[in-house]
Amino acid sequence: MTLQKMATRTIPKRRCNEVYNMKTALVTGSSRGIGRAIAIRLAKDGYKVIVHGAGNVQKAEETKQIIEQNGGVAIVEMADLCNVEETKALAERIGKVDILVLNASLQYDTYLEDISADDMLSHYTCNAVSSLLLVQHFVPFMKEQKWGRIVTVGSVNEKKPIPKLMAYSMSKAAQTNMALSLASQLAEYGITVNN
Repeated sequence: MTLQKMATRTIPKRRCNEVYNMKTALVTGSSRGIGRAIAIRLAKDGYKVIVHGAGNVQKAEETKQIIEQNGGVAIVEMADLCNVEETKALAERIGKVDILVLNASLQYDTYLEDISADDMLSHYTCNAVSSLLLVQHFVPFMKEQKWGRIVTVGSVNEKKPIPKLMAYSMSKAAQTNMALSLASQLAEYGITVNN
């Protein structure tokens, strides 16, 4: 369901145009934890929020319900960001956003002796490649309007890795370096990128 359809379905008619004209924020991994808190806060600050989850639709719907109970506007979009095609499809379904919060991540124990190429590829795809694909999709709209906000949610493991989280630490460091590079590239367009 598009945000416009959602707005006309759940908001009194006098507010439909107001809702349609609100800035939109996508928060990946917002069905729980830090992502949920960010989504709720953005909604309280007046943004339409796209709540994203990977597998647990009920948790994503709970976030949406909390937002709506507080007078906010939200929709739910599900996609596995460890899958390149699902990431691209998510971006296509959404179309454009004003704010992109890259919070979703994959994290599981991987010691040196046990880590496989598939472990590394899974972490990089979910934590770095999916972030890049979403940025590539949404930045043209941000450039066009000369305004946008991109936030990557980092980890202490980027600088002080826990030994058993080697693949996660490496992939989060890659995401952070992407954000640093993007900050310089996009500043002239009124787009800020922070981690």
